[in-house]
Amino acid sequence: MLKKTHVINCILILAACMLVLTSCGKEEESYTDTGMAAIEELDYTGALEAFDSALEAGEMSASYCAGRAWSIWPSSDMMRP
Repeated sequence: MLKKTHVINCILILAACMLVLTSCGKEEESYTDTGMAAIEELDYTGALEAFDSALEAGEMSASYCAGRAWSIWPSSDMMRP
């Protein structure tokens, strides 16, 4: 009976340690997220810089492609009368 209680206590302690360790880490914001936030603030230059950094960091995703297009579009000829 003592062995079973000891094993259960060890499992509970390990589970608690795993929970604490996984909740301590802060997820960093990606360059793509930074670029999308800049677009929302209409900071297209800042967005383009963030997407350039995302490309260098290897953050290729659909959000990256769409965000980069949105950050370039206001400075393109399509916006000029």
